Amino acid sequence: MSHKRRTDPAFIVSCSRSGSTLLRFIVDTAPDIYCPSELFLGDAALSLAVFFRGLTGSESIYDSAVTERVGAFLDEQISSYAARRGKRRWCEKTPGNALHLPLIEAVFPSATYLCLHRHALDVAHSAIKVTGKPDLLPVTIRQWIETSRVLLDFERGHPSRCHRLRYEDLVAAPGEVLPPLFAFLGARWDNRLLDTVFTAEHDRGLGDPHIRFSDRIYRSSVGQGAGLDLESLPPEIVAKMMQILDELGYAATPASPEPAAAAAGSEALSAAWLFETFLPARLAAMPAASAAVNDTILFEIEGPEGGSWLVDLRPAASSVSRSHNGAGVASLTITISRGDLGEVLRGELNASMATLTGRLRISGKVDPIALATVLQLFRLPDANSGQAVGAREPPA
Repeated sequence: MSHKRRTDPAFIVSCSRSGSTLLRFIVDTAPDIYCPSELFLGDAALSLAVFFRGLTGSESIYDSAVTERVGAFLDEQISSYAARRGKRRWCEKTPGNALHLPLIEAVFPSATYLCLHRHALDVAHSAIKVTGKPDLLPVTIRQWIETSRVLLDFERGHPSRCHRLRYEDLVAAPGEVLPPLFAFLGARWDNRLLDTVFTAEHDRGLGDPHIRFSDRIYRSSVGQGAGLDLESLPPEIVAKMMQILDELGYAATPASPEPAAAAAGSEALSAAWLFETFLPARLAAMPAASAAVNDTILFEIEGPEGGSWLVDLRPAASSVSRSHNGAGVASLTITISRGDLGEVLRGELNASMATLTGRLRISGKVDPIALATVLQLFRLPDANSGQAVGAREPPA
């Protein structure tokens, strides 16, 4: 008996902490592709395969009588949700699916795969940072080795239906990495999609929750695993890791894609230049945005060469002036160090996360929409965009 499928799905397969939630948001922004939160489809397929094997009396979960029923059931469920979103195709992204690839391939023999890789040490650093458990290093590296080997073997066995990408390349140059990825999925690429990744509606559910605090693609997590101490790892594990890293084109130690910016340091941003040169030029260039705030804000910049500036964003009196000892009438006061301010404005530190961790402190009347507009006014041009707003000061 044949079970009709609505579509051939796609899968994002990766190790945990490799950026699959970011890629899921990007793919879900495509007009025709629905990419929900983690569904643990591999686990679901295994449970259903055992269930249908019992019903059909099949000898194996890989018998066609079983896999056809499993595929039809899963596709019907997910496709119905995709249709509600006005999408014709779906993509699933649970990292654990990498270890269920033989069954997924049997259930969806025409599926395509986005094989997402990330440097082992950055994966380990991310896992340690999220859990606060430094002793996770050996476990995380072993999991990375196992998953990466599975993916590489699968890629070699299914070259026409696998598209490899690296997290580091994705965040460094999304405008170059994503067009061929979308072409592989049979979707039309539009550069404007990048502007809506974090404002478009995405289903809530399991995945990296920090992405809900993002407003752009950040590069700051690249290279953070470089300082991990590998002394606790057995030599044979290190050797296996290095072999796979070499196969994926990675250096032994992860490096930031922006060494010049990293060398300059976040303290290089001059607060005086930002408030007295850059921001007035932005206000002149974006009068509608500044008028929409309709409020006055006092910025207290801590640290050497810091100070206080009163930013008046009322339509009739848009101005920026230095405030002495915090003088001036303001509805809202924002306190932040000069270094953290530079990271926020370059997109290296998420403003919402900075607030939650106390690195950015707010007192007074808070309008979240107005605050987001204010931070957008301060946003420094992306070094790769070619955008230039007002005068630019070289790093001090």
